[in-house]
Amino acid sequence: MKRTASIVTALSIAALASACAGHTNILATDYHSSYHSANFSRYHGGRDTELQVLGEASFGMDKVALGTAVSQAMHGQHFGRAANFTLTPGPSAEKNLYVIMAFNMAETPDLCEEADKLTPQPAAGTTTLQGAWCWSGQTQSYVLVHAPATRPGETTFAGMVGGATRELFRPNPDVEERKDNDSYPP
Repeated sequence: MKRTASIVTALSIAALASACAGHTNILATDYHSSYHSANFSRYHGGRDTELQVLGEASFGMDKVALGTAVSQAMHGQHFGRAANFTLTPGPSAEKNLYVIMAFNMAETPDLCEEADKLTPQPAAGTTTLQGAWCWSGQTQSYVLVHAPATRPGETTFAGMVGGATRELFRPNPDVEERKDNDSYPP
């Protein structure tokens, strides 16, 4: 019994140290007043979903490599039927719906509207991720996440992207969180 308790204690300490080492902070979420979680399932479940990735230069990698890492980290992190987040969507994708994941770029809650105007904004020792679900160029949901400096392939990176994905497609955001994108941070 002592040995089992020691193993459980050691595993608990290891899990706690691991969690603290790669802690991510969700700093802001914003949901448009028309956001409804059923729309994600309706338009993305079982289909390709266009993924736009910004900020590849901050990792010293090309857009395809970063897009693949982000897509893998997003997979299965949302509620509902599985969506295939991809840089190259096929004919099953809804043409007016897409997701943006922007790393170490100037922060804006209007990511869908301003993505082409964003400039790199790296910060020493920190990785910043902004995510947005866009419908015809309008932000439907937005999330801002900070984490200790991380890069694709690391646990913290996967946790950061997975957490952002869960927040973007929350099943039932509180009514108070549904905003018209006029306030930031919420």
